[in-house]
Amino acid sequence: KVNLIPAPFVISFSEKQEFLPMWQMYANNATGIMLEFDIKKLKPKNSELSKCAYDEKISDYNYIDNCLTLIKCNSTLDAIFDPSGLREKKSYFKSPDYMHEEEWRIYKQSESVYTKMSGAMIKPYTEVDIPIESLTGVVIGPCMPNREQVKECIDLVLNKKNKNPELEVRFSKIK
Repeated sequence: KVNLIPAPFVISFSEKQEFLPMWQMYANNATGIMLEFDIKKLKPKNSELSKCAYDEKISDYNYIDNCLTLIKCNSTLDAIFDPSGLREKKSYFKSPDYMHEEEWRIYKQSESVYTKMSGAMIKPYTEVDIPIESLTGVVIGPCMPNREQVKECIDLVLNKKNKNPELEVRFSKIK
């Protein structure tokens, strides 16, 4: 665990299910799993959940940074406009090129930053409390090797940790 200045982290969710381009892009070329959540029960502590907006201009991070600089440099604007929160709000904007993802995000400013090795890279991450009751399903990717064994393992883990009998572990419908 490394304590640094508060760092921004984003967790992404999608309304889109069973969409092959997303399996390929975000689930290790369709060999991963997808977790399904009930958005009404998904209320993470100390973080914000919001739907992404798709806007070419605002999705450019420099645009918001330039706005913040302009506000700071203009004493009249600085006096009437409170830019706090604007920097994290930019995390909810994406290019219209990604509109098909129908994305929601959890944004968390965290002082507790952990690291893990991934190949030759050190990747920072943080932990977010997501209520287990919000998990409604696990979908095993269409190209997952040893799918039956993976399903058995997931069932075992979920039976030990979860008391939701309606939680379903299933295979992707994509062939």
